[in-house]
Amino acid sequence: MPLDHIVRPKPVWIPPEPIPDDVDLAALYPHRLIASLLWRRGIRTPESAAAFMSTEGPETLDPHLLPNMDRAVARVARALRSGEHIGIFGDYDADGITSTAALYRALISVIGDAKVTPFVPNREDGYGVSRRGVHHLADAGCTLMIAVDTGSNDHDAIALAQSLGMDVVILDHHEVEDGEPEGSVLVNPQLHPEGAYTELTGAGVAYLFVLALAREGFPVFHIDADDPSRILDLITLGTVTDVGALQGANRKIVRAGLDVLRRSSRTGIQAMIRHGEFNPDTLTSDRISFGLGPRLNAIGRIADPAAALRLLLTDDIEEANDLAMLLEQANHTRRLRTNDILADVAEKILRLPDWETRPFIALHAPEWESGLVGPIANKIVEKMGVPAIVMQERNGVLSGSGRSVHGVDLLELLREAEPLMTRYGGHAGAGGVTLPAENFEAWNAAILAAIAEKGHTLPQPPVVTLHAWLPEQAWRLDVARVLQQLQPFGHGNAEPIFGIEHARLIRYSTMGREKNHLKLVIGTLGREMEAILWGGAGRSHELTLATHVDLAGTLGINEWQGVERLQMVLKDFHRAD
Repeated sequence: MPLDHIVRPKPVWIPPEPIPDDVDLAALYPHRLIASLLWRRGIRTPESAAAFMSTEGPETLDPHLLPNMDRAVARVARALRSGEHIGIFGDYDADGITSTAALYRALISVIGDAKVTPFVPNREDGYGVSRRGVHHLADAGCTLMIAVDTGSNDHDAIALAQSLGMDVVILDHHEVEDGEPEGSVLVNPQLHPEGAYTELTGAGVAYLFVLALAREGFPVFHIDADDPSRILDLITLGTVTDVGALQGANRKIVRAGLDVLRRSSRTGIQAMIRHGEFNPDTLTSDRISFGLGPRLNAIGRIADPAAALRLLLTDDIEEANDLAMLLEQANHTRRLRTNDILADVAEKILRLPDWETRPFIALHAPEWESGLVGPIANKIVEKMGVPAIVMQERNGVLSGSGRSVHGVDLLELLREAEPLMTRYGGHAGAGGVTLPAENFEAWNAAILAAIAEKGHTLPQPPVVTLHAWLPEQAWRLDVARVLQQLQPFGHGNAEPIFGIEHARLIRYSTMGREKNHLKLVIGTLGREMEAILWGGAGRSHELTLATHVDLAGTLGINEWQGVERLQMVLKDFHRAD
């Protein structure tokens, strides 16, 4: 039984926050709709609005606002000037792979590829900096190891690297649990949670580090025709795929990076776009999140992530095509296996006696691949409205990933069960765990007790938060175009969801090759608009004999054969008659 077939309550609609009469929206932004959307996002001063709407590029960011950046630059500068062999240890996800690729290209621009060794681990190596990777870099003759998108909490592995003759610089963005690894240089915005650029992912931290090296006079962009903007395709891929909040520094990076990505001359990215059948002219953060990003992650979830790194680094068209096809095959396999696991998960959930009211779901099975359990946990969270952890069982050890819901700090919950785990880490929204299988019941009980003690109200019902009401006179293409000023949309800068009340329903139908989508046409003669609910064909019976509907969805422009039409993509609908 698929997880989607589990019946859950219908979404609760949260109306737009009322704007007080004394708020001067015109002072916030000239266009009233944009101003109201900014105000409801907590951007409520002219200064913060100007900063958010600014079109300044990421080259205006100041790398030295990050903790320890000066020390990191000094150590790497010494290595570059003296010709040391530098090793790069990158995480195995898309953020780590793009960070590694960007840093590798920057360093070989200065000292050549014979002096730089990149390494990304397999899932079997476990979370963080692995002993195997450290030994690999030491055996290659490295005297300096730069860990990217990992390393903040890997004290033992960092100590091992130092014992093997390597200094260590860490470029990371994950929460720091037990202080900086001794003897290392840690560049991590989370060292100062109230400081600058805390929204950055590993790719963003790597970008600022490369920017800092450039400002020291190193020709780090030489391999990219001395064009500093070219690196932004890699940084944008990592930032968006790792669900970095599209605010502050990330907003500047992704806004500029999407333009670079659309016209990227990088051989591997061109091959990914070609084999994935994406239109480069219409690439958005959404297409990265659900298209390019999963392809980079897929190979690491079921095979060797080094293939994704080679794809981003190669300049050979034939090799790029072979590797891009390999990623396509891995992504196809990932989708099939994910569907199989989701069916198992649904059965296990329904066997829980209190599944409808259970505030936390933890599941494990030996056949569930370790690289797929994180996305599976995320599916459970979306469907059930509770934190979830999904694990693979191997040789008496459970290892897996978890995700959480809004307002529930998963890392805080895990701390309450710390004695029962051999390893854990992450942040408020996501984390990884390893524990003996024999501890599972006690560990599960400890998490449930922590949830009860902290007074969390779970499960959370599905919620659709409306950002503004959209009257019929605003159903216009020019309104949809104005909204594009708020892009890029994504985590931390959600695409606005509009509510429409009591719209006249003209007609409705199913659509798509498998007739699994639902299309409504609403409005009056001369002012009609299509509204699409993807995967919503099963709800068509709710519209039988309906004359009016309430809608919640995003507003966009559907272009087909050169003709532009206003279109709403629905989150939900109600009969209004």
